[in-house]
Amino acid sequence: MTMNRTLAALGASALLALGVAACGGGDEAGTTAGTVPAATTAPAAAPIDAATRARLTRALDTSFRAARAPGVMVSVSRGDGTPWTAVRGTADPATRAPVQDDLYTRIASVTKTFTATMVLQLVDEGKLALDDPIARWFPDLPDGDEITVRMLGNMSSGIDSYSLDPTVQKEYSADPERTFTNDELIAAGTSLPRRFPPGEGFLYSNTNFVMLGRIVEAETGKPYAEALQERVFDRLDMRQSSAPTVTAIPDPHWQGFTTQFSEDGRPVNATAWSPTFAGPAGDIVSTLADTRTWTRSVGTGSLISPEAQRERLRPNPASVGNGRAYLFGLGEEDGWLAHSGRLPGFTSQIAYDPATDTSIVVLANSDIPTDQGPPAPAIFKALAAALQP
Repeated sequence: MTMNRTLAALGASALLALGVAACGGGDEAGTTAGTVPAATTAPAAAPIDAATRARLTRALDTSFRAARAPGVMVSVSRGDGTPWTAVRGTADPATRAPVQDDLYTRIASVTKTFTATMVLQLVDEGKLALDDPIARWFPDLPDGDEITVRMLGNMSSGIDSYSLDPTVQKEYSADPERTFTNDELIAAGTSLPRRFPPGEGFLYSNTNFVMLGRIVEAETGKPYAEALQERVFDRLDMRQSSAPTVTAIPDPHWQGFTTQFSEDGRPVNATAWSPTFAGPAGDIVSTLADTRTWTRSVGTGSLISPEAQRERLRPNPASVGNGRAYLFGLGEEDGWLAHSGRLPGFTSQIAYDPATDTSIVVLANSDIPTDQGPPAPAIFKALAAALQP
């Protein structure tokens, strides 16, 4: 397996190179602390006018031609107004079926924003505090008294990503459709040497969010998927979203392509590869419409208290740089609250601008990068630029 050096340096492997946040899809993300106010009520939004739609169309056409993806679905919306949606390319190159905007897809590491939200809901309910040591849930972890819930969520725990464990990599590459348990993933990640002392650095680690998923299960008394359904999907009427443990994606869905594990470098179909390799760090299946609903919800903090939203938006100081920061299960870049995702065959990007109540969603059926990065984050960057007059 060939590792992407940039992602490897950040603790996310090519197997599960889930983008950290907004533009770039694989670096630290965000701006300095305190630049984005917590709010549960979004500001009044200006509609997307004809001139803006024209710029968005040109940006999409140009960026999609440069991307190594068969197809893409995008949405740009302001407030509750009618969104600008567009599709390009094919859902399945073998049949030349065109992309439609109602297709199911894997949204990969955008899942982390859901997991973080449920943790913050539990904080609101008084069931835990962000500064609680994780020894409460992981008593056998030697340094569990030094690592807190907050450190898991803002990637300052020092725990390495299980996706860098050689044994896990070998098992996944040998059988991408095999089932992994969350306990296996946690054991693999926590058995790796710590990358830095707790609270003293930044490392994008999928292990952190599988552990947060375990905490959600312990405090709700329900499996992760069931808690997610009740606490998020049902409340937001997201009827096309789920956290599956089976390889199948609901119909209608597109086919996802990757060059990972490809012996000759040609794209291979990864549609049926197991989502259990991602767990609460990246296993959600959704649609463009549902993901759009979620993007505004996470940006405004609609499912949590204003106090909890302020905690969400507190950056890990070690992640701040180059105009980016990692918050609590969310990133920030140039005012956008955002997160990207990358799984074999799929990339995703969500972004919300609190200043204009603008949401952007980009979903692509490929994780094959170019010099501009993976498809969805690269296309998002072009769309965000097009919104500027």
